[in-house]
Amino acid sequence: MKNALFIFFFLFIGSNLLAQTAVEKYEQNSIYISGNKYIKNGVKYPLGLFYGKLEKEMDVSPAAQLEWKTYQKNKNTFWPLYIAGISSFLAGALIYHENENAGIALSATGAASLLVSFPFAINMQKSASKAVWVRNRDILK
Repeated sequence: MKNALFIFFFLFIGSNLLAQTAVEKYEQNSIYISGNKYIKNGVKYPLGLFYGKLEKEMDVSPAAQLEWKTYQKNKNTFWPLYIAGISSFLAGALIYHENENAGIALSATGAASLLVSFPFAINMQKSASKAVWVRNRDILK
């Protein structure tokens, strides 16, 4: 009976210590995005241009790196479409008084480009958030 009680006590204390260690490891190594910064172990770090400084944090997890590549693909599609859309729309507005047809065509092209870019922006944000989530999940493994 004493051996069973000793084993139970040992397992109870051991499991609590392991759980504490896992929680401490998670709290020290997990990251959270807050505005234009990310927080790791209570310290705020800048995200950088296009989350550039966050990319290094994905090295912890191969699955997070894959999701980060999806983020980068969406980013590399979104920004050219967005810049082309804004540029075309503004150019169309500027030349509208000189040439109505060209101005309307450029503005319509710009508006269409902006509309096409929005799903990439949404997917870009989702991929970045998922990459952080996967990274945080994998630091416990």
